[in-house]
Amino acid sequence: MVAAGDPWLSGADLRLEPHLRAVYRAYLNHGPLMRAVADAEMGELKATSQHYREMMAMWDEAVAHRFSDSYPWVDKPDMVAHALNAAGERIMYYDFGGGPTNVTDEDFDATAQIMYSMWCSALGIEQGSEKQIAQG
Repeated sequence: MVAAGDPWLSGADLRLEPHLRAVYRAYLNHGPLMRAVADAEMGELKATSQHYREMMAMWDEAVAHRFSDSYPWVDKPDMVAHALNAAGERIMYYDFGGGPTNVTDEDFDATAQIMYSMWCSALGIEQGSEKQIAQG
C-alpha cells in the first residue's frame, strides 16, 4: 500500500486519481492477507492486529501531511484524512477483501471512481483537473 501510494504521498506526483487506483489495486491484490491481519483479534494474534491499527494510523498521518502540504485550504486535514481512509478501508475490507477473483473490473472501476469523487469533494478540488474549486 505504501509503495503504491508513494508517488502521491511523497509529492512526486500529485495526481490523486492514479494514487487512489494504485492503493486500491494493491489492497485488492493483497486483500485476503490484509483482511486476515485486521481480523486477528484473538489469542496470540492480537499483537498482529495492533500492528495493523498502527499501520493505518501511520497511513492517516501520511495522508494528512500530504493534505497540509498540497491542499493547504483543507480545514482539519487530520480528520479529513482519517474519514476518507476509513471509508476506503471499509470498502476495501468488505468488497475487496476476498481478492481479485471476487471483484470485476467494472466494480473496481466504479468503486475507484466513487472514492475519487469523495476525495475531490472533501479536498475542494475539481475532478479531472484536480485544481482547487473557486470559492465564491
